Amino acid sequence: MKKSLKSTLFWNESYLWGIWLYKALNRAGIEVEPILAENLNEKFLEKYKVLFVPGGWASNKLQVLGKNGKKLIRKFVENGEIYFGICGGAGLAISEGLRLVKIKRKKIEC
Repeated sequence: MKKSLKSTLFWNESYLWGIWLYKALNRAGIEVEPILAENLNEKFLEKYKVLFVPGGWASNKLQVLGKNGKKLIRKFVENGEIYFGICGGAGLAISEGLRLVKIKRKKIEC
């Protein structure tokens, strides 16, 4: 089965940032379908080519994803698909989150 170039937007815990990104992508002519953590499954891996993850708190996104959601997103990226994280979505990809990139947050002492 040939995968289409469909894009999806991770909606959980995205708040206003999700609405802004959804509208911006649509204005740019990029068709995107919102997806919730509970809808991440093997069909998600087959259906989409790009996963947009807007801002919001990475820790909240990580919590709602659970073990299965984290595993599916890592598999999605390992399969060569595109993870596009912005702000909290980028923070979700680091070592303390999805472990998509080997970057850790720098601890700042006050």
